[in-house]
Order: sequence, then C-alpha cells, then structure tokens
Amino acid sequence: MRLGKTNNGPRNFECGVLTRNPDVKTDDPVYKFRIRIRPEEKNYTIQATTLSGKITSRAYAYDVVSNAISWKKKVITWAGADRNDKSLVMGGTFRFAEGHWFYNEVLAKIENGSEKGRATMLAGCHEEDGE
Repeated sequence: MRLGKTNNGPRNFECGVLTRNPDVKTDDPVYKFRIRIRPEEKNYTIQATTLSGKITSRAYAYDVVSNAISWKKKVITWAGADRNDKSLVMGGTFRFAEGHWFYNEVLAKIENGSEKGRATMLAGCHEEDGE
C-alpha cells in the first residue's frame, strides 16, 4: 500500500490516542487527530481535537522547522517550536507499520539547551472513506 493513491487524490485519516507517557493530567486532553494528505500537492495537515471539541492545526500552533515526506516509505515527519512558548518543541511521525497506520507525537521542554521534560502520545489510525 502506497501513501499516495494512484489517482493522487486526497486521503483522510482519523487517529485515536492509544497511550500517553507520562499520563499528563489536563482538563482538556487531546483524544484524536485528523490527518489529511494531498499527494498531488506534496502536502498534509494534522489537526488535534480535545475532549471539549477544540480543534488545533499543528501548522498554526508550531513554527515548523523540519519537514520530511517519503511516499515510498510511507512516513511523514515534522518538528517545530510552539509559536507562543519557544521552549516547547514538538515533533510528529505518521507511518505505516505492522499493517496499520500510526501517529506519534513528542513534546519536549527545552531550557538553556537541555531537555527538562518530555511527553509522548501514540495514536492508531484508520483511513476514512470519501473526502
């Protein structure tokens, strides 16, 4: 299965959070992601949805400094700094492994060049029908 369809049309994936490490207590945690891939444009968007229904695009929340797409290997990776707090750095990887799609995010707090904390989320994904 290739990441881009033969017609190069958009593909939509919905991802439910499977694990968090550490299990951070928050009033409004992310519970799902929506990933839209547009192979014809060599582009994608990642949105996080919280329990309250708030939707945040990762591209609007983070200044992306690293971005890599490998259609053949079925992997998309990105990393960037929080637009409001540059000490928060996030990265994400969308990949096909063991017959399933997964999305993994890592959030790190950086102070004086050293990592002061890290949190990860792993989500399992499925392709949505239609556009």
